[in-house]
Amino acid sequence: MAKLSVFNFIISSLLLCSALQLFKSISSDSIINIAILCLANFFNFLILSMRPDKKPLILNDKKSNLCLLGWATGYVVVYFLYLYFPKNLHPSNIVLIKCIAPTLALFFSNDWKLENLSPKARIQSFLPLILLFLIYVIERPSDQGHSTTNIILFLAILISFVLSQTSTRVISKSYKPFELTRRVSLLISMLFLIMLLPQLQHIVNEFKVQYFLYSFLLSLMIIMIQLFNIVGIQSSPPSLSALFMSSI
Repeated sequence: MAKLSVFNFIISSLLLCSALQLFKSISSDSIINIAILCLANFFNFLILSMRPDKKPLILNDKKSNLCLLGWATGYVVVYFLYLYFPKNLHPSNIVLIKCIAPTLALFFSNDWKLENLSPKARIQSFLPLILLFLIYVIERPSDQGHSTTNIILFLAILISFVLSQTSTRVISKSYKPFELTRRVSLLISMLFLIMLLPQLQHIVNEFKVQYFLYSFLLSLMIIMIQLFNIVGIQSSPPSLSALFMSSI
């Protein structure tokens, strides 16, 4: 089971890196890139809605619907800020956020209580994260700015990342990966659309036909990323999945 989880998270990380690299080759216009991501998530919803066993969009209980909204909101804020302020976010900061957020989500979701680990074993499980943090401190450029904008962006992305992953952990215990991905993709596309409304005229003027193809390719990658992450969370011990998501 652990080997399967490692495979899921490795594939998910590779797909995520490929998707982010694809953005760099599509357009230098951050608004267009966000619009492409919005369209890609809507394509996700359309593709997964073709499944014959699809369920109603609204979940049965209030807690699950709130988790779904938290997942989508965190996702939208993270990627909106990442794409809109690329020059204010150094890669080392992204590494640090990716290192911290899954562990915080493990505690906020109360998943850490599901494992009966000794204090020694729990401390040992965090040693790789400590190593990552030391690498961040060593590799962090000395000339990296500490402006108010950079600090606010860092905290906003960290909090949103934790919100998204905490919500994902809570809701993934009760629903199938395909149904979760379908529902959250629609919410994500709607939230992106709301944020892009002031720039709608600019998007209409600058959006090229080939961007629809890029959106479709990204949608397939995003579906796989979401599915591998959810299956990885469902099929591995909480501390192990948090470790994989932090370090891969």
